[in-house]
Amino acid sequence: MPRRGENIRKRKDGRWEGRYIKNYDIYGKAKYASVYGKSYLEVKQKLITASSSIDADTDIHKNKSLLFREVLFLWLENNRIKLKPSTYSKYCRIIEKHLVPVVRNTPISTVFL
Repeated sequence: MPRRGENIRKRKDGRWEGRYIKNYDIYGKAKYASVYGKSYLEVKQKLITASSSIDADTDIHKNKSLLFREVLFLWLENNRIKLKPSTYSKYCRIIEKHLVPVVRNTPISTVFL
């Protein structure tokens, strides 16, 4: 039975693990989830049910309607805690003064895809 391309492997502890793409973040990077079982066929069946329960139109399709400037400000807000106030202020000024006038209403799908 070929196991290529199914993303199923046997772990050191004897269990089988199958990985599937659960969703995508705002940057289009895949987020994986795992299912476990005692046999290969059990994991294969769990993968089929788990991946079929995921809606085909996940976050990546919803985010295609985002504009590039919106992603810039989302990134800025998500990293606000990590940044010093002066750095946050500088990044905000750079985005508003230099990046937004250039990208304006460019959809994110044309930038990354």
